[in-house]
Amino acid sequence: MVREELRAVGEYLGITNVHYSCLPDERLDGLSLIDVIRPIEDVVEEEDPDLVLIHHPEDTDQDHRVVTAASIVACREIGKVLYFEVPGPTTMGKFEANYFYPLTGEQMNKKLDAMEHYKSEVRPWPSPRSRWGIGDLARLRGCRVGVEYAEAYQVLRWLVA
Repeated sequence: MVREELRAVGEYLGITNVHYSCLPDERLDGLSLIDVIRPIEDVVEEEDPDLVLIHHPEDTDQDHRVVTAASIVACREIGKVLYFEVPGPTTMGKFEANYFYPLTGEQMNKKLDAMEHYKSEVRPWPSPRSRWGIGDLARLRGCRVGVEYAEAYQVLRWLVA
């Protein structure tokens, strides 16, 4: 189901290159970390990204924390790595936004519409993962930096070349 949702979101956003692994959902904390690092390293080698976005290490989801630990290792040679914010799991932890990306009203609407395809993750109001919760967080982040909407990140590494 999650793969179908990810495919639908990617299709809606025009993302054509999505990578999947065969790792067990909701059980990554039972694996050796190297078994999570290797598939991520394979993608990093294939894609050669300039920027990588990963979950925050204090995220309350155990799979997110494992993927973060593995990604930090797999992306050790990537010059720009940011932690992204997940409404709920990261807003409850030690996420300290220090990098902001402004969104236009059109981009914000597209983000909210894309989330509608991700049915297993969207929750009813007053959840932070509801359409209103996601929009309110973007408005709050935007207000912090003087724009209508923004996404917030925390810099792990930002190498200026």
